[in-house]
Amino acid sequence: MAGKRALIIANQHYDDARLSELPSAAADAEQLSAVLSDKAIGGFDVDALVDGGWAETGRRIEAFFRTAKHDDLLLLHLSCHGQKDMRGRLFFAVRDTNLDFPASSGIPSGFINDLIEDCRSKRIVLMLDCCYSGAFAKNMRHRAGPVEMDVTEPFSGRGRVVITSSTSLQFSYEGELRSRRTAEPAVFTATVIKGLRDGAADLNEDGHVSVRELYEYVHDEVTRFHPSQTPTMTVNSAEGTIIIARNPRTVRGPTTGVPAQIWRAITHGEVWERQGALHEVAQMLGSLYPERRDDARKALLTLAGDIDRGVASRAQAVWRDRGFGDLPANAGASASSVRRTVRSFGIDLGTTNSSIAYYDGTEVRLIPNAEGSVITPSVVAFSPSGEPLVGAAAKRQAVTNTDLTVHEVKLKLGTDWVLKRGDLTYSAQEIAALLFRKLRQDAETYLGQEVTAAVLTVPAYFTHAQRHALVEAARLAGIQATRTLNEPTAASLVYEAHRSSEVLTILVFDLGGGTFDISLLEIGDGVCEVKATAGDNHLGGRDGTTASSITW
Repeated sequence: MAGKRALIIANQHYDDARLSELPSAAADAEQLSAVLSDKAIGGFDVDALVDGGWAETGRRIEAFFRTAKHDDLLLLHLSCHGQKDMRGRLFFAVRDTNLDFPASSGIPSGFINDLIEDCRSKRIVLMLDCCYSGAFAKNMRHRAGPVEMDVTEPFSGRGRVVITSSTSLQFSYEGELRSRRTAEPAVFTATVIKGLRDGAADLNEDGHVSVRELYEYVHDEVTRFHPSQTPTMTVNSAEGTIIIARNPRTVRGPTTGVPAQIWRAITHGEVWERQGALHEVAQMLGSLYPERRDDARKALLTLAGDIDRGVASRAQAVWRDRGFGDLPANAGASASSVRRTVRSFGIDLGTTNSSIAYYDGTEVRLIPNAEGSVITPSVVAFSPSGEPLVGAAAKRQAVTNTDLTVHEVKLKLGTDWVLKRGDLTYSAQEIAALLFRKLRQDAETYLGQEVTAAVLTVPAYFTHAQRHALVEAARLAGIQATRTLNEPTAASLVYEAHRSSEVLTILVFDLGGGTFDISLLEIGDGVCEVKATAGDNHLGGRDGTTASSITW
């Protein structure tokens, strides 16, 4: 019987001091194992080996290929140091590899190539997150046949596919912004995990992720993150398309007549997605097919019990307008088993302090950090051992470590400012990303929910370059900026939410730690219109505490 098997080899620590530690390798193995073994995504039988020695690693790889059945889909992922000898041959370093004797203490790429060639399975995917990994393809023995995937047979593919994190001449970037307590995946593997976990690699949205789709997604994301790193893909003996995973976002619910994407939007989407889904459901209520109309009614009931009052009231109005009578008492319960709490997040990265909040459908709630406070000092530092410290921990040691402590990084965004620590150089965006990551991790710990997107507030007088740098910093921390919102406008929206619908013209002063804004706005009936704004990006509370006098 055909199966799906995966072997993950990750080496974080090395006996040879010339091979530096890869702090993310263990996290790579753990997170990738979870995604691949998830029955809703990969459905693989996963075996992982972390920090194995030469003999054990070689034995596990050989057994993996030699025990394969004819119709098995095999996936081998290596996350380790890649080295090339004087003849340009690639080998993979393991825990006890000695760089003086690479051929006898490392795993030669030719060894894996021979196992792939002799393997009974003809559906093999090899992913290499190693420096110079593109060199592997140079030694592959290609059989006759096309070297590109044929997309006319979407579920019956076979072939040998190698996806590498870099070309034969490039390094693979390790995540520089990392905590040694909770190491991040490297850039390449992190992108693979994200593409599979949230379905982003399902480029044609057919509910499945093919190997080619995964590669195209990873290539675009990695090159955008690090333009000097270029993933590669080599295909050998390809027939059809190899499907590697399912898109978890398109798993159908109880309403089989409702398209998977619409059902995903209803149960897992943001507010605007659920509003769009409501329009589609209303259209389906006029279908000629009774089964489709019945399923549309079930979906409408789900929306009628939505946690967002706007979505719920619109769905209830559609229910009444279609003459369906009184709403059942359990409106919305049809999706209770699959709906996750949909929250909208907002982040204020301040000059002095930062915070993250979420909207639960009724009100905005500030999220406490690991120290129990709803504000996090906007301070980043590096300890003598190189460990990044963020927030209160960084602030506590600021006096004794002034050279490697960064304050007010928000004011440095959009400039060429850098911090040098040994051989490493950090830009303002990368320092700000550590703050964003701290806020994200604290929120995820507190809520037990992944935070991948948020609205970012910015000073009204921030330039385009500063706004772009802020969005980039959030992206480096794994947060997509759904939009940026001027801080005075955000304050006005909160004010509007707690008052009557009377139209008012208001003046908002925002004196922050390092910036000063003033905005004239007209608010009412749920609309907030900015009439005028002005400010100074270098005038704030810090100036009042450092200057002998300030003239207002």
